Amino acid sequence: MLESLPEAAFGDPAYREVAQRLRQGVPVEDWPEESSRLVIELRAQLAAEPGSGPDELDEAALRLQEEMLQGRAHALRERGDEEGLLKVLDLLTKVRERLRGDA
Repeated sequence: MLESLPEAAFGDPAYREVAQRLRQGVPVEDWPEESSRLVIELRAQLAAEPGSGPDELDEAALRLQEEMLQGRAHALRERGDEEGLLKVLDLLTKVRERLRGDA
């Protein structure tokens, strides 16, 4: 489906960048933090849609993101970056809510 959408469908440059990475098959953990954060937020928004429960692949991706965010949170805590830590913890909460089906 993503392949059929023209570049013009993505008004925001951040969305175009994410779409390009998805098309190229670049793993989310290799994306810049800003882009991976966008994917997590989009998945959390999609989870809020009625009748959308995680399938096995989605759940596996969310569990990988949870692990990645836990590592990032630990690194930010070690560096004393409170602002960055709070942002990552917010994303981690959204991922965990999605996994529980609370989102």
